[in-house]
Amino acid sequence: MYKCKIAEIDIGTMIRRKVEEQRWSYTAFASAIGCSRSALYNIFNNRDISVIRLLKISEVLRHDFFTEICGTLPAAGNPASDSFVAIRLCNGRPAIGDLPPEIAALIRREIDRCTEL
Repeated sequence: MYKCKIAEIDIGTMIRRKVEEQRWSYTAFASAIGCSRSALYNIFNNRDISVIRLLKISEVLRHDFFTEICGTLPAAGNPASDSFVAIRLCNGRPAIGDLPPEIAALIRREIDRCTEL
């Protein structure tokens, strides 16, 4: 089985950018969302956050982070850049010989890229 690295949404960086865009001081913003300045730094440096905290931040910044996050995800029915295809294995190797040559070459390149990660 081949594993590809999955990109993560960095919500902390998204929040920090919006705070800086709106020219909030970190102290004032921390106070507005009900946390300490050190807790705010933890938010900025994390890749995940509670829904309730993100709701409060969205309210204070008047920015819908939920829609922004959804915009970075593939829409239903549209293949993502990290789509997956199931391929039969034969003796531990992908059985891609019956595929059109350009598809087989694409799969070989992707397998090579994923195994390097």
